Amino acid sequence: MKKVLTIIIPHYNSPKLLDKLLDSIPEREELEVIVVDDNSESGKQITAECKEKNNRKAAFFINNTGKKGAGVCRNIGLQHAGGEWLLFADADDFFTENLWEKLEGYLQREADIIYFIPSSIYLETGEKAGRDRLTRNLVQNYLQSPDGETEARLRYGFESPWSKLIRNFMVKENQICFDETKVANDVMFSIKCAYAANTIAASEQNIYCVTKSKGTLTTVGGDEYFRIRLGVWVEKYKFLKKRLPNKEWKILKMRGNFWLQRAKRMGYHPGQILGMRIYLLQNGVWL
Repeated sequence: MKKVLTIIIPHYNSPKLLDKLLDSIPEREELEVIVVDDNSESGKQITAECKEKNNRKAAFFINNTGKKGAGVCRNIGLQHAGGEWLLFADADDFFTENLWEKLEGYLQREADIIYFIPSSIYLETGEKAGRDRLTRNLVQNYLQSPDGETEARLRYGFESPWSKLIRNFMVKENQICFDETKVANDVMFSIKCAYAANTIAASEQNIYCVTKSKGTLTTVGGDEYFRIRLGVWVEKYKFLKKRLPNKEWKILKMRGNFWLQRAKRMGYHPGQILGMRIYLLQNGVWL
């Protein structure tokens, strides 16, 4: 049977959480699941029991490229994806109940991307967390008032690859892939998909739960990750400024001062902040 949907999951050092994620995915002939392990450390690899339990549902691959990162793993997944639609998940997150029933009505849509409202919890306690706040608001605002402004904000503000259906043909036709940076490797993939999409749609359905925990890449700071994220944001800025009509570009209100203020809060000294200011100006970023 032809695959309708491919779910791609990068994995590193979280086999128990991956098992929970796979449990949240139904086993169906129309659905394929691709898991790519990023050379997890000994003792933290995907267990044989997990592979055996899910051998009818999922295909397991290992990242043997010599490069590490979720972006590399997702690109490997894209190479093997045969579904008409793509759906991405992080190994420490999970899908909500009745996933297929929630998705089924949208799989015949003509849109190239369909955005869903995510939820978020703290991994340790199960209490509600805030990692879904931005993306939830973007989807809800578009649903409440679907105009040019809310569409532009949804397209180019929803930077994560999860909680949205993406048409596989569009990705392949435009040769869109993930960056290989340690963090923020999904931003330009999402932005390029959003730009390539002829039409988008949104749903009030919640299909995906994002978890928050201490020590993950989303909570760890540091100079290296800050500078990577800044560099990716500059690439996003230049990509959109070059391509969007002026009216649509102005809706986004992208300004470099946000990063300078953030650097100040993080404790960077004035000389370092001046260097960042010069870097932004050299790349044509409005402050």
